[in-house]
Amino acid sequence: MGSMSDSEYFIGTREIQELRGRSFEVQSRVLGRKVEIRISNDDVGEPLGPRRGAEAIGLCAECLHPDGDVSSFLKIFMANVPERVQRNRFLMELGLSGRHWMFSAMPYGVLPLEPINSIEVVAHLSRRVGDGNGGIAPNLARLMTEEPWRRSPAERRRFAGQIACAIHALEAIDLVHGDISLRNVLLGWDEQDGEVAVLCDYDGFHHPLQPPLPLRTGRVSVRKAGTPGFQSPCLLEEIASGKNDAQVRTDRFALGVLLCQILVWQPAMADRLGRDELLSNDMVRGRTLSELPSDVTSAWAAGFDLLRQALEAPGPEHMPSPRAWLEAVGGPPVAPPRIALRNPRMNEGNETVVQLVSPSGDFRKVAPQLSEVRFRRLSGSVQLEFLWSDPVELREVGGGRTRVTGPARLRPGSEVFSSYWSFRMIS
Repeated sequence: MGSMSDSEYFIGTREIQELRGRSFEVQSRVLGRKVEIRISNDDVGEPLGPRRGAEAIGLCAECLHPDGDVSSFLKIFMANVPERVQRNRFLMELGLSGRHWMFSAMPYGVLPLEPINSIEVVAHLSRRVGDGNGGIAPNLARLMTEEPWRRSPAERRRFAGQIACAIHALEAIDLVHGDISLRNVLLGWDEQDGEVAVLCDYDGFHHPLQPPLPLRTGRVSVRKAGTPGFQSPCLLEEIASGKNDAQVRTDRFALGVLLCQILVWQPAMADRLGRDELLSNDMVRGRTLSELPSDVTSAWAAGFDLLRQALEAPGPEHMPSPRAWLEAVGGPPVAPPRIALRNPRMNEGNETVVQLVSPSGDFRKVAPQLSEVRFRRLSGSVQLEFLWSDPVELREVGGGRTRVTGPARLRPGSEVFSSYWSFRMIS
């Protein structure tokens, strides 16, 4: 069968019906031979039936691997986008899918116009995340909107910590998920760890070595740039400018919104807010939490302080890190921040690095006059207060100096200048 052009590619209801119950083979690089894949033939609407999303249709399948069957999910895309195949191959070659349940929903196989029952499909295979009872794991959107969300504080913090750990691990390999939201977190089951929170749907990921996935191809919508309520202020500005290759580097912001919702959401909150998400896009654009009821933000003050920092940040690198969120939900603490101080008139202008072990204090140990510079540690940042009358200027990463009145907030990479002294936050 000859390969069709991008414009000829089409997947609809009839094609899906023709695929159900069929088998096909894919080449296994590890085994050096082909492995059989069987697509489920369950009725539509049943637990193992087709699932339709904005960009793809999902079918349950079984991979008949010689080491044991692998419950799988075949995601068939409705548009043939060349970048998608390359990007999904990149995810597959990372080899994370079978390493840990945390990354089980990553692709382990890619089908670029693979013929199945004479129908060519652009698709990928991932492991199917189960709920422990033979069904498909529900996502948080379903659990929070269709059922009363009454999880215990300990369960909420455990799920939040698991998601923060996953994002921390992804950052270590420069991978941005791109669409962290309620619908893209599944509550699955692991035999050793019990109920677990698993990220899914990596299609919109960002990585510096991979081409971006366009928002549109002609008149066809290829993907959504994140999910309303979880899109960062910077991303919304890019979308409003009409960019077709918006870089969805919004994980740190979306992580903060998601964790705050997991920790504080109550059954009646959707009716109070008039939406199923914690934040509205208007709140994100305005970079404010003022529309949220005070009892909501006070229910987890430390978390909402971090979320305010994320809203106010000029870019992702200035937002609280996954490690900071992990500490906020009870995980291991982040190392105390380090500040590099320099004065060209002293010690030949060399830097002095100070680790802020105490929650507050001053810098008199570096120089006597610095007793007038007070610090206070915040989550992911340090606040500096200057008691002298000299001007204070702040320079964010990649920006110019701006005059500051009142306390100055240092984030990793930013720098404060006053009275010949500079204060730079290293970590």
